[in-house]
Amino acid sequence: MPLKSDFDVVWYGFRRSQVKFYIQQTEAEVRMLTEDRDSALSQVADLSAQLDEARAEIESLRKQLDEQARQPI
Repeated sequence: MPLKSDFDVVWYGFRRSQVKFYIQQTEAEVRMLTEDRDSALSQVADLSAQLDEARAEIESLRKQLDEQARQPI
């Protein structure tokens, strides 16, 4: 993400109000990105748990099928 930092140069450096605004905007974007990342990580954890449950169920069903297939009719 490119960060824009076009501050007006004044007698002793940059215009403080622009710098403060820029920092506030950047911090807000970082907070939003952090929340998005945390949400995605939480979703990944939930989906991983569901996948593990599905794999366990598939294995259980395979075992049941194998037992059924081995029994004579």
